[in-house]
Amino acid sequence: MNAISRSIKINPYLLFPLLSTFFVVHFLFFIDEGYYSFAWMKSYGAWIVYWIYFGIFFGIQYFMGRFIFKQQEGMLWASLMFFIGLPTAFSLAYTLFS
Repeated sequence: MNAISRSIKINPYLLFPLLSTFFVVHFLFFIDEGYYSFAWMKSYGAWIVYWIYFGIFFGIQYFMGRFIFKQQEGMLWASLMFFIGLPTAFSLAYTLFS
């Protein structure tokens, strides 16, 4: 019973980049790979590309949150991590894959 009542400590430097990366990459694949459907999920090749994009987007946002904004906390810094990390990830992905 004691284990259930303990609160779980969530690492914001891990949770926020994971959630934002999941939603952004899913949206990109929904509109690009699946042509506004989730049909792309049936293809193994699309999943490989999905995880590559997920790794790039997550890696950049995690790096920014962990190493650049490491002393700051709060929603403002989490938002900055997202709005600076996301364009950086887009530019890196565009540079690598075009």
